[in-house]
Amino acid sequence: MTMTLGLKLSRRSIAVVVVADFEIVFEDVRHVPAKTDRMEETIRRYLAQLLQQFTITGIAYYAPSTGQSMAHRLVQVLEDEGRRTQLPIQRLNKADVFSGFGVVPVNTRAQLREQIARIWPVVAVADQGKVTARHVVLAEAAGVGLIGQVWSELPPP
Repeated sequence: MTMTLGLKLSRRSIAVVVVADFEIVFEDVRHVPAKTDRMEETIRRYLAQLLQQFTITGIAYYAPSTGQSMAHRLVQVLEDEGRRTQLPIQRLNKADVFSGFGVVPVNTRAQLREQIARIWPVVAVADQGKVTARHVVLAEAAGVGLIGQVWSELPPP
């Protein structure tokens, strides 16, 4: 069984989706502590817990920020944990994520969420029909996890 950990990292949150044989089996969104030392310890513990709870065979992530930022620190922590556990890691960029679900790439995060909602209805709407920030980052994490799993099975040229 192939099990991919898909993550969307940002300076304020980490969205996690576990994809097992192209089916989403786990989802979570966590806020990131503001203090760097506390953030690193918390995220390392959380990643270790996920890696212990699931038999992860690969990691795929998307972090839109490229400069020295909290998201960059999250990427470093994630890559350190991936190396420590000797799991393959795939870094996806915006073009990878936005072009992964149609012949024509989507242009906005809302369009991406709509595409993912066709596969995974959980990200469509919440209570009273409102879309929350949680839905958007979960959709992005789901997209990353699904693309990561496809790429592990059929690597891009």
